[in-house]
Amino acid sequence: MAEWLRSDSNERTMGVLTLRDGKLSFAQDVGDVGWVVELANVKRVAPSTDGRALVIQTIGGEEYVAAVMDPSMARIQPNKVINVIEQALKQLAQSSR
Repeated sequence: MAEWLRSDSNERTMGVLTLRDGKLSFAQDVGDVGWVVELANVKRVAPSTDGRALVIQTIGGEEYVAAVMDPSMARIQPNKVINVIEQALKQLAQSSR
């Protein structure tokens, strides 16, 4: 479970953050995708300044902030998720050589 912190407003949306088929996506409901980013377009993935969320920056300058939740809906440190995304980025770079 994840919480998307929209940069264009103070709105927060609960949903699922997914890494599949070379794409990172956030969906609120099945079939209702909030955003999709091709891994090839990811410039940087890092913890937010407070360390409670992850920040995804694209080559095009877009920025997405998402907080990852545990089963009790408490925010957790994003480091494991960041590591998984970074591994996928490394695999993509190696496969494109």
